[in-house]
Amino acid sequence: GLNLISLPGEAASSAINDVIPADHPINQVLTYDPGVVGGWLVAERGDDGLFAGTLTTMGPNLAYFVRTTTFEALSVLIPRVSVGQQVLPPSISLAEGWNLVPVVDVSGDLIAGATLDTSANYLPSTTVRVFKLDGGNLKAVLTTDNLAVGAGYWVYVSAATVLVP
Repeated sequence: GLNLISLPGEAASSAINDVIPADHPINQVLTYDPGVVGGWLVAERGDDGLFAGTLTTMGPNLAYFVRTTTFEALSVLIPRVSVGQQVLPPSISLAEGWNLVPVVDVSGDLIAGATLDTSANYLPSTTVRVFKLDGGNLKAVLTTDNLAVGAGYWVYVSAATVLVP
């Protein structure tokens, strides 16, 4: 079925065919990037086992609708920051209107599905609406609802802003 996921950190390689291996049952990936003309980026797995389309990379700055035929988990190598490595905190630009927003774990300690924070604490104050995918349907998320690491959310913001997880 359809799932709404995100990468909780920067993958070792952002190429879609590296993030989702050829033997994984995910066969279609979609994301919405308001900074791209038309917004939607799509990749579909071909007969050769590789993804092709307008979506060529996956990163922690967007969330993704993925269609799969099984319940097999997706494992993605997300290297930890090493001691002494200079890294800026992540930031996610949100455009006024709808955005597919990831839930990023800056500590690197949480596993997919772990509770990170409430919607009100994680998302910017300009947030008007939040939806998650639940059983194939979009379901409203309350400000007191917890957001899960590795999940994705449809978020409407009233003004362009930057989310700093």
